[in-house]
Amino acid sequence: MKLSSNPLIEDGLSAIRSLTKEANETEPKLTLLEQSLADRSLPERPKDDRSLTADERKAILDAYSAYANDEARCSGMRKRLSFIHSEIKHWQERIAIASRSNVS
Repeated sequence: MKLSSNPLIEDGLSAIRSLTKEANETEPKLTLLEQSLADRSLPERPKDDRSLTADERKAILDAYSAYANDEARCSGMRKRLSFIHSEIKHWQERIAIASRSNVS
């Protein structure tokens, strides 16, 4: 039996291709976002914001909110990449097992 005619191997190779493509697209986006966070300077939060206008308060809160959202996006991307790499390893192991089974 040829390896390529095994549906498990075909599915595994397809999954690996898709996952690798997603990882290759996600990694540079994550790097850029992490660099953006590292380069970003947040406005100082005053101890007493009563001296600030409503617009100034809103601008400070918006800056911190955007930063927190980007941190959450980075975290999600890191978790997704970790999952992708573990899935690729999983499929490689399954393909190896199926290949050994087909040879016998």
